[in-house]
Amino acid sequence: MKTVYLLFIITFLNPLYAVELFGVELTTATRDQFRVALKKSGAKVLKQTGVAGLYDTYLAGSLLHNAQQLHVGFTKGSKKFAFAEYEFYGLKQPELLFRLQAKYGLADTTKGKFLSDYTYRWQNGDVAIALYQDWAAHKTRLTYYIQDALVLLRQERVQNGRSLQGQASGFMEQAY
Repeated sequence: MKTVYLLFIITFLNPLYAVELFGVELTTATRDQFRVALKKSGAKVLKQTGVAGLYDTYLAGSLLHNAQQLHVGFTKGSKKFAFAEYEFYGLKQPELLFRLQAKYGLADTTKGKFLSDYTYRWQNGDVAIALYQDWAAHKTRLTYYIQDALVLLRQERVQNGRSLQGQASGFMEQAY
């Protein structure tokens, strides 16, 4: 009976809660709110772009166990949250998967190229969450994103790239 009750809570009640990171609701988060929350959480800045910037990068070890970096992207015009992506050393993060399933319920899974290669996805309102293995970089990535804002960010990135005309912007590639 306890198992049925727990399964009910995980499957039906957890998705009703807004997705937050660092106490900031992602669907309404702005760049300034997110930066303040990250600073309060003790995140160490690696790269923080100026007023016209799209991406910030933080050391993430103090934020989430085994995390290496956190990349955060915002739309240029409205400065709204578009994505946050954690990078983890190595390809297997079973504890992280367990914690995500406990918080967001059972994931939709997609099989990858290899036997042990899966992408786990959750959808909570406008926020999508994906946990996947980046085999090329030998890392695991956890990404929170809002699809419409991410599409806009990518468009702005292309426009920004055209206006920069060859200036170095390697950090933008790290976010993907």
